Amino acid sequence: MRAEEIKGKVDFGIITIRQDEFQAILERFPPSQSVKGERCYYSVASVLKQDSEPYLVASSRCLEQGNQAARSLADQMIKDLAPQWLIVVGIAGGIPDSEYTLGDVVVATRIYDFCVGAEVEGRPTQFSMRGGSLHGDVEGFVAYLPALESALQGWNTEKSISLSKPPVELSSGNFKSIDDSWNDKVCEAMSKHFGTSSLPRFPKFITAPIASSDRLIKNSEIVQIWLQTSRSARAIEMESAGIYEAARQYNPAYPFFAIRGISDVVGFKRDDAWTTYACHSAAAFTHALISRTVPFEPRAVSSTGIGSVQRLETKILIVLYNHYRENPGQPEMGINALIRASQSAANDVMDCLSKLQENALVKGTFTAEGNMGFCKLTDRGRRSVQDSLAHRE
Repeated sequence: MRAEEIKGKVDFGIITIRQDEFQAILERFPPSQSVKGERCYYSVASVLKQDSEPYLVASSRCLEQGNQAARSLADQMIKDLAPQWLIVVGIAGGIPDSEYTLGDVVVATRIYDFCVGAEVEGRPTQFSMRGGSLHGDVEGFVAYLPALESALQGWNTEKSISLSKPPVELSSGNFKSIDDSWNDKVCEAMSKHFGTSSLPRFPKFITAPIASSDRLIKNSEIVQIWLQTSRSARAIEMESAGIYEAARQYNPAYPFFAIRGISDVVGFKRDDAWTTYACHSAAAFTHALISRTVPFEPRAVSSTGIGSVQRLETKILIVLYNHYRENPGQPEMGINALIRASQSAANDVMDCLSKLQENALVKGTFTAEGNMGFCKLTDRGRRSVQDSLAHRE
């Protein structure tokens, strides 16, 4: 499928950078179609929602790190698909803090851009801080996120993230800063979260500004310079400033924000296991946000042919999926629940069951075993409804 066929029908455009970030997103947004744009491909998925039409989500990734590559992809995604909102999802480094740590998720409230700086002999490095606030619609939604915790409940469980938390070794060799005061700060923060007296907990999300630069910053001296003018920054990465600039070139500006899992803490030895975990915690939160909240009305245009189904079909699929997941060995109960929930004529239900088996929405929604079970369930549903109609005649 070509991008022109769904341009203006996509709700969320997700940008990732690393391959592990992209894979974590694909696990939670299994593609129903691959769409070819002018210079890149998009994985397109439909996300079922209990109380509204599904969202259509398109995901892609940059082959290179850095704000320029991210800006280029964001600009191309806007031109190809014109999604309602853009999100960059992936990992970031964290500032040592007692309130959050490895594996937690930072949702950007503001982007600090530190791409421009000056190196003058005999003087500390200087930076020109750019960036700014988010689009008004995104800003209002992100500000309200703490009130949606009940709707997002469960995003942070081991089952949702698909990984258990890696261990953390607090030996002296893992504290890497040459600045003793920064090392003390890192030690205090890490001991609170992973020390012998700390209690295990699920990851959490916070809303806070994110700092972005074209360089991989693991130098506590540079971070402390940044914090002099951006004390509220909580995460550091290399792409949001570029996407922010791409979004700002439009009038009005394009809605964009960042969701970042904390993979490492500046001044503490990096661990690949936490990098993987942070990829999945960010992806799990993103899926919960898109599937359980409604920041804007889905476009849900039926002509896409990618899961943009009528309201009855969506409701039927939700009922069947939830029943199959909870009661895989009792298809008759699922059909009864379906007919009760649909409150529609039996022939309408039968028609929708037939369509759902053919619809691209079904592809990738389950595992192979789940797809087989779902098809058996819809077959049984069609036969049950046919029997009901024959009996009435």
